[in-house]
Amino acid sequence: MYMSNDTVLLTYIEMGAKAARSGNEELADKMFNAVLLETARAKGNCVRLGAMLQNIAQLCIEQKRYQKAETFLRRALATYSKSMGQTNSYSPVVLDGLAYLSFLQEKYGQAAQYYERAVAMDEKLPKPDLERMAERWKKLAWLYTSRNKYQAAYAAITKSKELLKKYHDQKAKSMLSDKDFLVDNNWI
Repeated sequence: MYMSNDTVLLTYIEMGAKAARSGNEELADKMFNAVLLETARAKGNCVRLGAMLQNIAQLCIEQKRYQKAETFLRRALATYSKSMGQTNSYSPVVLDGLAYLSFLQEKYGQAAQYYERAVAMDEKLPKPDLERMAERWKKLAWLYTSRNKYQAAYAAITKSKELLKKYHDQKAKSMLSDKDFLVDNNWI
């Protein structure tokens, strides 16, 4: 009987999650290690594969298994970078996860570095998510403040405000053009 790579991965993930939730960490580790082995060989949909790895990392974070979570997040980052290049819209989200993980472990300097990498990637994207970028800058401001880097914090919060303004301006403009379309076609 042949099972697709996705089916195998999903089975390992499901079994690992159930084992972890029931407290059987040995079996969970075996299943998650099997996922790591399979993903190293995987040739399928990189977005789906990266998302699976991120989901496992989230489960590991919930269980305070931070080292394992970091391994999965790094693998997801490598998966996206290898298949889509260094600048893609998925890698900054993984970097958010790594920053959050560092934050949970009170590694604020490392968390700031991950957010800095994420915003640097965002700025290279043709259509960045302005709202998400603003949130990253806001988190950077907090991290800078916690490390007594007040000028950097001020610059980060200013950047966050600029991005939010730009985001809301674009949204308002889009809403106006939608209304114009409806009026032009006598729908309202």
